[in-house]
Amino acid sequence: MVLRITRKKQTYPISILRSEGEICIFGDNEWKSIGEIPFPDCKKFFGVSLNGALHWILNLDDYEDADLICALDIDSKKIRPMSPPNGFRRDTTEMTLGVLRDCLFICDSMTLYNLDIWVMKEYGVKDSWTKEIVIAKTSLPSNLQNSFLQPIMVSKDGEVLISSDSNVFVWYDPGSKSFTKVTLPSRVGKNAGGINAPQQDK
Repeated sequence: MVLRITRKKQTYPISILRSEGEICIFGDNEWKSIGEIPFPDCKKFFGVSLNGALHWILNLDDYEDADLICALDIDSKKIRPMSPPNGFRRDTTEMTLGVLRDCLFICDSMTLYNLDIWVMKEYGVKDSWTKEIVIAKTSLPSNLQNSFLQPIMVSKDGEVLISSDSNVFVWYDPGSKSFTKVTLPSRVGKNAGGINAPQQDK
């Protein structure tokens, strides 16, 4: 199934932009409207799939009074709001939504002092949001301190893989509060049987 969100101008009774969701199921070859749908933060929109739903962060310029996170149930095609942690900053300019250890997470890359990663321990339960990982901005490598950062995964050892908007990847060890740069291969040879795993700089 493919979801697309379009913005259409509505002129009566007042002139506003109305967003409409449409879905296309492979094999049907047609788009079906699912009605008005809250618009995502289109600057870096991507859907986060978890528990049979697609999640995104709203564009709060259009939905000032709405909850920060929106979820589309794949089966019912219904939209439901999801609340962020209490007191969470509502400026969506540099926020990341994703999945860590089968739980929804949200983090804000533009806080002044810490990179806070909040995890929803019990899906759909607002009170289950937990500040799982706190990374002091001053502990980051100097070339990452002003970057947009995105947690990607947590290893079995509890280390967090983080990417930046400058295509730098690092492992963060919460225990030692240290970072290890991940070196990616520059290219894959013609006769290579597969892509090599990233190597860590020591």
